[in-house]
Amino acid sequence: MSKYEASEEVDSRYLESYEKMYELNKLSRKLEGDLAKTTSLQGQKSLVKLLDEVNAKKAKGIEMSEHDLKILQGQIEME
Repeated sequence: MSKYEASEEVDSRYLESYEKMYELNKLSRKLEGDLAKTTSLQGQKSLVKLLDEVNAKKAKGIEMSEHDLKILQGQIEME
């Protein structure tokens, strides 16, 4: 593997991680906004559970696939 290819691969991984972190932060902000607007206790509990899941994934350092991110986004949209 040439130095250029190796550099390109590292850049690609960094960009993917950055994009995933950005998406997780966006999901966190959305959940926090929804939590502030929700008046039902059951709704708040399920939003807190999803927020905890997002925060746990952020704490792990973005060790997730694009598919996992899409599933998480879908779960949040369903709530």
